[in-house]
Amino acid sequence: MKRVIIHAEVYTGETVIFDGFVRFEKEISAVGKMSEYVPESGEEVIDAAGSRLVPGFIDVHSHGGYGVDNMDGDAEDINRMIAAMHREGITSYFPTTMTQSSENIERALIGIRKASEKNPVIQGIHLEGPFISVVHKGAQPEEHIKLPDAALMRKWQDLSGGLIRLVTYAPETSDATAFEKYCLDNRIVLSVGHSDALRNQLQQSKATHITHLFNAQRGLHHREPGVTGHAFLEENIYVEMIVDAHQGRVFTNPPRRLRTRYKEIQKEEEQLAKDLKQYETKDAVTPDGVAVKLYVNTGLMIDVVRGVQRGAKGVGLYRSEIPFMLRDRFPGEEEQRLIYRQQLSHFANKPVVMRTLDIGADKDLPYFSIEEENSALGWRGIRFTLDHPEIFSSQIRAMLKASIGLNNLHILLPMVTSVSEVEEALYLLDRDWHAVQEEEQVKITKPKIGIMVEVPSVLLQIEEFSELVDFFSVGSNDLTQYLLAVDRNNPRVANVYSHLHPAVLRALTRLVQECHKYDKPVSICGEMAGDPLSAVLLMAMGFNTLSMSSSNILRVRKAICHVPMSDAQEQLERVLKMSSPLMVKSWMEYYFKTHGLGDMVKASTRIVSA
Repeated sequence: MKRVIIHAEVYTGETVIFDGFVRFEKEISAVGKMSEYVPESGEEVIDAAGSRLVPGFIDVHSHGGYGVDNMDGDAEDINRMIAAMHREGITSYFPTTMTQSSENIERALIGIRKASEKNPVIQGIHLEGPFISVVHKGAQPEEHIKLPDAALMRKWQDLSGGLIRLVTYAPETSDATAFEKYCLDNRIVLSVGHSDALRNQLQQSKATHITHLFNAQRGLHHREPGVTGHAFLEENIYVEMIVDAHQGRVFTNPPRRLRTRYKEIQKEEEQLAKDLKQYETKDAVTPDGVAVKLYVNTGLMIDVVRGVQRGAKGVGLYRSEIPFMLRDRFPGEEEQRLIYRQQLSHFANKPVVMRTLDIGADKDLPYFSIEEENSALGWRGIRFTLDHPEIFSSQIRAMLKASIGLNNLHILLPMVTSVSEVEEALYLLDRDWHAVQEEEQVKITKPKIGIMVEVPSVLLQIEEFSELVDFFSVGSNDLTQYLLAVDRNNPRVANVYSHLHPAVLRALTRLVQECHKYDKPVSICGEMAGDPLSAVLLMAMGFNTLSMSSSNILRVRKAICHVPMSDAQEQLERVLKMSSPLMVKSWMEYYFKTHGLGDMVKASTRIVSA
């Protein structure tokens, strides 16, 4: 069926059409300005006003992700990893190998080939090594490095099913003529990397790409340009792309003026990171003496390590679904216990809030698919685990066993909507608590139990829930989406989603008042807590704890250390009277800029035009 997207900001790769259309079926048939648009009969029209339309990202150099290594050669794991990458906008992926034994490389090639049979996102394989230089081997093991070998390349291309499309090699290591000829005859792009090649050697080569420019290669010298200088001197060499994470913009082949500006931005970021280092050892205390506890959100061990390094006072949200998502089956009780023990032990003597399994909506298990028309309102969180009490009990038992001798476990129930759900969960919890103590012949401190405030119905039942639970934790991402009736993953309505919406701020203010009325701690663990602008407002509301990604801890700590509570409360009172999230955002940015916190305000000050 023919479709056309209209009124989009269209990025073609060469230019930007600010009010454009794209017509397509299986392939794109037309791209142009709306002034040139002529409707055609029988086509589906998609109005994308206010949205950006960009080509899918092409990732030609990635060794893995999400707990998966391409070298393992596991087709199912590779496809699961690519599914996660696809959700991030990657539509063409080149699984990248590295220097290992021939046997390992061959196993990886076969595994990737098998994965590609079911996955159109895989457009080729990037063979990085083993045909590289020992001089700049980097992380590539020297014992497996080989000279460029056309016969071996032919064998590997056959094993891959013809998928090798890019090879990183060092052309100076031997006469690579036969190797280069085979690659070019078979549509394999030659890319220089891990190379000590001189300019004249590179001019003789057939390479048209450079792998990770300046890293693991001969650098610039006043008498010898080397690999990096060669890349800048030759128009047929492709290396550079700037991805602007502040604005979500991509510039290909950027002009010198643009590169210069982004180098300035890079320096600004580096200076900010350097400035923030001093806050690793400081407490989050306002100038007028109000202390705020900053916790970290975790899922993987890297989150724990960074959280500890940056002085987190505990874990405000451990996403227990992560180990489930990284496996091809439900992990057993003992597997879970070992994972949970790591989390708890790294924060010994500090609270660790573990959320029970929260799958559904945008979090799928590869081995337990949940297909629903409206997943955000469907079978997810506590709804799923109460329907599968055996999975819930396995989690609770593992958590309890992991907490023995540490006594820092708190348990958080997700996606709660009614009192009866909590009552049922508490019954199962109490049963498992008694059973584990009897089995292990040890007394286990009963963990504090909390519920997530994600669904608006909870806002109106704080009194009832207060009789059952020990604390509340706001999941601001979902709460915002449900309060505003907007899918935060839908680009058509992305402009509607904002945690600075007055309705969200007023709802949270009332929530804190209710929790304090019933003497219940209340924390927040969504993205809102990690935004310095909103963190100051949350502090003013009276949140006991702010929990966030480790990457945001220092930014938020700096903001708290510079904003007196009296100022924060004054700003909160002011913004609660405003009528739009843009007004709130603009006002808070203005306050930050005029009170020495301009470096915390990113997007509005770093707009760069092409």
